[in-house]
Amino acid sequence: MKYLYACSAILATLTFGQEARCETDPWNGPYTGLTLGYESGSAKIATSGAGVGFLSSQSNTIAFKGPGVDLVAGWAKTFNKYYLGLEASASIYSSQGSSNNSFVDGLANITNNLKTKITKNNSFGLVMRGGYKINEKMLLYVKAGAVSTKFNFKTTNSNTGDLNANFSRKSRKRVTGVVGGLGTEFTLTERLIGRLEATHIEYNKFSLSGNDAKITRVRAKPQSNEIKAGIILPIKWK
Repeated sequence: MKYLYACSAILATLTFGQEARCETDPWNGPYTGLTLGYESGSAKIATSGAGVGFLSSQSNTIAFKGPGVDLVAGWAKTFNKYYLGLEASASIYSSQGSSNNSFVDGLANITNNLKTKITKNNSFGLVMRGGYKINEKMLLYVKAGAVSTKFNFKTTNSNTGDLNANFSRKSRKRVTGVVGGLGTEFTLTERLIGRLEATHIEYNKFSLSGNDAKITRVRAKPQSNEIKAGIILPIKWK
């Protein structure tokens, strides 16, 4: 959370501690901003195990959702009605989800209850944005780029007969992915721009090695959709 507080302080300084003004075209030059969003995603999970009472691989899909906040900073340039820009972001989300999967080991006649929980934490991104100005007060744009996100996983298993097949493990992984989206920006005042945006993130497939004899590997493939709204502050120094 420390970097979020620091970025918030920087944004407040730029907003209130400096004399900023918009020129005729607010989409020229550097800018910073803050957006609030809500995410709905899913992750395909495959858990492989070994030992008495846990002899097979189990697959399921976990849905995760939750709110988040993004701090953005970038630079843009307009060419007549066309727009081109580069934007970096730092985000914190509290998205999480879990699943319960029961299965029977026929050899040992044991019923297992496998629970997997996924939590999305911080994320960093860099995107290119291209757009078209409908008029002097509204811009439509698309964006594409890359993200790096930290996910936390917790896997637990309990069964009806074999205590040796009970286990619990936690792991974390920073995962890269590609992001695409579209949105609109519109002037609110001489100093502020409003933003509405929808994005999709497709993460790379990854695997986590097990740390005990009961679970040998966890493989995951997350993806998510986000809706965001926020304000952008163009930085124009006198």
